[in-house]
Amino acid sequence: MGRAASEVISGELSGVPGIVIIPFSALQTVDRMLGSRRIAAPGISAEQPAALAAGATEILYGRIARSGATLRLE
Repeated sequence: MGRAASEVISGELSGVPGIVIIPFSALQTVDRMLGSRRIAAPGISAEQPAALAAGATEILYGRIARSGATLRLE
């Protein structure tokens, strides 16, 4: 659910003027160049170094929860 939700949010934000989305594939490429890290790295910070190295100036954080058939994004 998490990765799919981030892809949907990226797609929705991609048309907003002044916002440049760094694709997940670019993060993966930079992450491989940065080398290995602890396997237990927490989710919200696990990709932050790669995002910053890829040129991110802002990072969107949030929580995703499911209640029945409804997704809740905070």
